[in-house]
Amino acid sequence: MVLGRDVCGAGGNVLLTKGTVLSNALGRRLQNWGIQSVYVEGEEEKLPEENTISISPEALDGHLTAKFGKTLNNPKMKKIFDAVFQYRLHKLGK
Repeated sequence: MVLGRDVCGAGGNVLLTKGTVLSNALGRRLQNWGIQSVYVEGEEEKLPEENTISISPEALDGHLTAKFGKTLNNPKMKKIFDAVFQYRLHKLGK
């Protein structure tokens, strides 16, 4: 995943710039800095399946699993995955 916006600290200083590739180490660093959420590039992109009338939760899960790749074994990334999955289900009216 890639940052979609700069991440700023409490004082307004830029901690990480837009376009930074996120890693497990950066996830820990963000947590240590007290950063609760970040914008991820492509977060609002439409899923290919949204062009159909309905998308099953299983298809959505498969699509997001492919996007998150090998990061799902990290508990923090799994929480982000779950949040994105629930958001997209809500957005689809499921």
